[in-house]
Amino acid sequence: FKTRSLVIGHEDFYTFYALFGDSARYSTLVRNPIDRLISYYNHVMNNFEGFKDRPVSLLRFLEGQKNFELDNLQVRYLCGKPRDQPVTRRDLDAAKSLIKNGTIEIGLADALPEAVRSMRVFSGLGTVSSTRKVNVSKRGFSRDTIADVELAAIKARSKLDLALFRFCRKEIINNRRKENGKSHEA
Repeated sequence: FKTRSLVIGHEDFYTFYALFGDSARYSTLVRNPIDRLISYYNHVMNNFEGFKDRPVSLLRFLEGQKNFELDNLQVRYLCGKPRDQPVTRRDLDAAKSLIKNGTIEIGLADALPEAVRSMRVFSGLGTVSSTRKVNVSKRGFSRDTIADVELAAIKARSKLDLALFRFCRKEIINNRRKENGKSHEA
């Protein structure tokens, strides 16, 4: 009997849980929702037909799009919410529960070197550079150039993802403290 690892991005948890159930271990990197939406906006403006030649402002993009990628995507993926249904506080609670009970192991994309060192899924990969990637589009849009009104619009579309991100950061800090306490006791 041979154990295999499988790493796939951009899929919801329940797609894999339906296939593998409790026999698999699940891991995910949670990204800062503000950076994720800026990155997605830049990706769409640079690669999607209809936007490449006629880009729109971030604010117009956020206000005018009915797109599941813009509305609390990370909570949606962790709780398995269908793309055509809105994400709710109950879905956030379900995602937190999967993390809290250890069903899903988490790391932060913002702290990738630490995630690679601490997450089981990355064991054996070695060291990862700590260089932080900055979202900058071909048109020069980045987090540094974002207006307050655009930031507010991102936060409104990502309210539950922001809560999930804060929860995950807190869980990682608490787990690190527990691990450090155990190593001092040994």
